[in-house]
Amino acid sequence: MSMSRTIFVGLLAIIAVAIVLFLIMLIPGFAGYSIYGLLIMVVIFAVLAIEDKDLLHAALYLAGSAIALALIYLALFAPWVAFFQLAVYAGAVSILLVAAVSLTTRRGTGEVEEEDV
Repeated sequence: MSMSRTIFVGLLAIIAVAIVLFLIMLIPGFAGYSIYGLLIMVVIFAVLAIEDKDLLHAALYLAGSAIALALIYLALFAPWVAFFQLAVYAGAVSILLVAAVSLTTRRGTGEVEEEDV
């Protein structure tokens, strides 16, 4: 599998875990633990978005962070905030970043090639 496909499958798996954590939250007594799990996921996605060198992967991590944050808002009984978080940040901003990154040309690794000399 290619690297971008691996990242995409990993993001889908992490988003599935976030949805399962949200569903666990509906069980009485487990609400606090699943919110903590979602908060940890938001922090992990944010750190990955900052540390990743590939801009496309960083934009996808940012989308994952926005989705997990929207699930936290939904858990805190703020459905309108969750809707706008999904629509604006996970939807529009992430798609805009992915489109901008995919339209740019990638530079080399920085090594000097024979043609450059």
